[in-house]
Amino acid sequence: MQSIGSVQAASRRPHDDDVLAALRRFGPLTRAQLVEQVGLSRTTISQVVGELLRSGVLHATRNSAPDGPGRPVERLYLDPASGHVLGIDLGRRLARIVVANAAHETVLSAPVHYPAGSTSWHGRLTNTLAAIHRLAATEGVSLVALRGVGLGVPGPIATVWRQQAEPDGYAPTVLLHELAQFAQASIQQTFGATVTIDNNIRFAGLAEAIWGAGRGSAEQLFVRVSEGMGGSLITRGEIVVGSAGLGGEIGHITVDPYGPRCHCGKRGCLEALAAVPALLKRCELTDVAELFSAWRRGEPAIRDAVGAAAVHVGRSVAAVVMATNPSVVVIGGDLVEGIPEFALLVEASVREHIIPGMRGFVAVHAAHLGPGGGALGAIAAVLQRPAMPMN
Repeated sequence: MQSIGSVQAASRRPHDDDVLAALRRFGPLTRAQLVEQVGLSRTTISQVVGELLRSGVLHATRNSAPDGPGRPVERLYLDPASGHVLGIDLGRRLARIVVANAAHETVLSAPVHYPAGSTSWHGRLTNTLAAIHRLAATEGVSLVALRGVGLGVPGPIATVWRQQAEPDGYAPTVLLHELAQFAQASIQQTFGATVTIDNNIRFAGLAEAIWGAGRGSAEQLFVRVSEGMGGSLITRGEIVVGSAGLGGEIGHITVDPYGPRCHCGKRGCLEALAAVPALLKRCELTDVAELFSAWRRGEPAIRDAVGAAAVHVGRSVAAVVMATNPSVVVIGGDLVEGIPEFALLVEASVREHIIPGMRGFVAVHAAHLGPGGGALGAIAAVLQRPAMPMN
């Protein structure tokens, strides 16, 4: 079995780095898929792969399904022992962690519940890091040679930080710049690994684009409807973060300028009208499980409230679709997981509110990866790009 050092040494040969990077990012691939992803000729790919197989950096597995007449499919993957990657989705209610090896095999996946009454993000992160150590020890997963750690955090996280205040004294929650700095220091001290930090919804969208409902699309818009609401635009496998890292805040598109006050300081934001807390308030319920049960029972008031939320989401998504023209829209989050029909309702609203000529060029799907998507996307971000700089 090869060490991380062996993989790094191999990557110094011509074209090896491109092949290794593609396998780190996408997991096991055939030679034909490597040709497509890397852009080298089939002959060059064959030479590079042959050398990497002989060195032990790559392994190959054959399936019974043919890849052409009489030829079994051979998929290439990195030596699983060449390093683990840790993904953390630091959610509002709980954290989710995933540890994957270099072959993109999940070796540890678990939710981490915050201590009762915990409200400090610093405390939640510290508790999560301690829980990761306990879980890894219990499952026999080594975290000594982590290649990197991806951390998804809730809310916008600016790459350029400016102290600012509004005339009415409202201090905007461009969150988590200070938390991000704390997280970088804590994770580096705990694991000795580099850290990639971004919004957890953007990470969930990245995972869907690579492995989920948006796989194979050149441009994908992802929208998560849960406790909060946000989105991410993925173009050719890259997150569009915007000039200051604040791209994707679809939840704060103004739907009703006279609507309820949003925690962001504006009125009538999509999140304030269609996210789970807004639905619970409208339906006079206290728990999301009650909402899902009432939907399944077909209670008219609940059906009306969920339908109205889907219309709001669809209108906002339609505006983004008109501006960016993605080929796929993926709808995820608690509301889709508890009410699968919600994605269909959003799709109907999107199609109603875009111009007819665009309807044949965009598909709307429910997310495939479920609650673990944010942590998987954090792993994908570690594998495809360096840590986000924050100035």
